[in-house]
Amino acid sequence: MTPKSDHWKRLGITIPHRVFGRGSVHRFSWYFEGRSVVGAHSVQEVCDWLRTCEYVRDPHLFHEPDYWQHPTTFEQLKRGDCEDHALWAWRKLAEQGIDARFVVGRWRQHDSADPGLHAWVFYEQDGASYVMETVTKDDAAMVQELGTVRDMYSPHFSVDRWYRSQAYEGYLHDLCREVGLAPTAHEH
Repeated sequence: MTPKSDHWKRLGITIPHRVFGRGSVHRFSWYFEGRSVVGAHSVQEVCDWLRTCEYVRDPHLFHEPDYWQHPTTFEQLKRGDCEDHALWAWRKLAEQGIDARFVVGRWRQHDSADPGLHAWVFYEQDGASYVMETVTKDDAAMVQELGTVRDMYSPHFSVDRWYRSQAYEGYLHDLCREVGLAPTAHEH
């Protein structure tokens, strides 16, 4: 019997920023440049501020298929897509000293059988692991323990607050599915 693959397993492979998405044209340290004008000093304050922002897709807002805003620009516009929301939240959590990761991958919503590409924040605090769904306005759904939503997310790549990137087994699984191959779990 083959063990079930773990989409959240880190593969120990460093990934260049350009691989994260078409809109990822800057090194991740760039998102920490400049002064933030929004004071968010707790996870709750990060969530509260994000709920005041509007989700707008890049083609509508920037007339480009994929454009990743700098967090200080996002603070001014308070509009953007999942990457913009997640990059801002990642920066704010990292500024608080929280072990946070900006993550891109696939997300399966409750009402969708087809997982779409998405960005979110993963963080660890007080011995627990959390997923921050930065674009939701639902307070209960914005921050959930990883164990509760683990199967809804398939991470591909992430970057931590020290700008170290990693690939995940979820990327390999989703890539195999896209090209019509049956993914297999690693044999132990």
